[in-house]
Amino acid sequence: MKAKIIIDYDEKDQIYSANSPELEPYHILSTEGYEIPDVLEHYVSNIEREISMCERMLNRGDETDIDDEDFDACMVLKALTGLWLYVEVNEPDDLGNNDDTMYVNAANIMFTLHAKQKDKAGRDYIFHPMRVSMKCNLIESKTVALLHDTVEDSALTFDKLREYQFSAEIVNGVIAVTRKVGESYADFIERASKDELGHAVKINDLEDNMNITRLSNLTEKDWHRLNKYLHAWRYLTGLEVTTENIKE
Repeated sequence: MKAKIIIDYDEKDQIYSANSPELEPYHILSTEGYEIPDVLEHYVSNIEREISMCERMLNRGDETDIDDEDFDACMVLKALTGLWLYVEVNEPDDLGNNDDTMYVNAANIMFTLHAKQKDKAGRDYIFHPMRVSMKCNLIESKTVALLHDTVEDSALTFDKLREYQFSAEIVNGVIAVTRKVGESYADFIERASKDELGHAVKINDLEDNMNITRLSNLTEKDWHRLNKYLHAWRYLTGLEVTTENIKE
């Protein structure tokens, strides 16, 4: 297993941050703007210890390759995602109904079920639902985003989500973004558009899937898939009024 981590410490402002290039565009893994930085610094220090970086390197914000031949890369990712979770569930504008428990539970399920999966670029799949979640504005949509591929890609069921005490709103959102067996992609997108959470999550999911910078080469199959995603995105955002351009 390999991973790439960026750690930084701004000595002047005493701001710690830890990140992966997969998540860097969101600039979210940081102690900046939070009232309890000690907790975040704990996560960062765990990552620092695992990577064995010295303080002078932290001041430069170096990007560091990590490989489990040298140490346990899984421990670094665990500390990194712990920091990410803390920041996500403590966004003051997101929380209001104590839904952070469902969010953390969703994250644990997602990490477990997607742990060994890779995306089309050969990278750890967990970063995809993390990125989609970060683009969502509400804690409910963030929760659906974390779970949006779990039923399709594992043995998890909607009934099991209900057993885990996820709300009907969350479960319905996951249902909306889970393609049924034998369902055409156009019908799937139309169905997703009818659920408020599913609609928002699917737009962000498509935008992440259309980011071709993670791929090293585009095949004819890739172009076909991207064209399908583009028309689905245009339909969900109101730029196209029918699903007729969404081809399999």
